[in-house]
Amino acid sequence: MQIKTKVFLGISLMALLAVGQVSFAAETDKDQTTTTNGMTNMMKMMDNHGMTKMMDAMNSPEGQEMMKSCSKFMESYNGTENGGTTK
Repeated sequence: MQIKTKVFLGISLMALLAVGQVSFAAETDKDQTTTTNGMTNMMKMMDNHGMTKMMDAMNSPEGQEMMKSCSKFMESYNGTENGGTTK
């Protein structure tokens, strides 16, 4: 091989590796931004006054009774298929 061919192949390989690393770095940042936004939105939702009222209501005796009823319903629902018919 001539020296020019070797230099050209070397530079091409370095450019390919550099572009690949930049692409992977950009993908990682994009995923973290999505996760960060999702967590930010969840925290905003939890800070909402209505959410606080609901959480307080769930800690009341009536709320605990409702949670037990919902739990019983979900247990019975998980044992059924086709809209309520038993197996």
